[in-house]
Amino acid sequence: MSKFKMDFHVPRATVVTYDCRTEQNYLRVQSFLQDLVGGPCSPDDTDRTDPIFYYIETEQQKEALFGFLRTLRRSNT
Repeated sequence: MSKFKMDFHVPRATVVTYDCRTEQNYLRVQSFLQDLVGGPCSPDDTDRTDPIFYYIETEQQKEALFGFLRTLRRSNT
């Protein structure tokens, strides 16, 4: 498992998994999510085997997150 994966529980979907690929991107997404929804719903335990997860409550939050992820992905290509 990549240590830079995150799971998002989003409206109208079960779970979306995103691989940030690098520690820098992982920290960017974490910072964005802290402002958007607060902390993760799962503890950030260094020994965990499952991706950390966040609960995205609204369609507006989902669109903001996906827009940010698209921008991040494009800036890394």
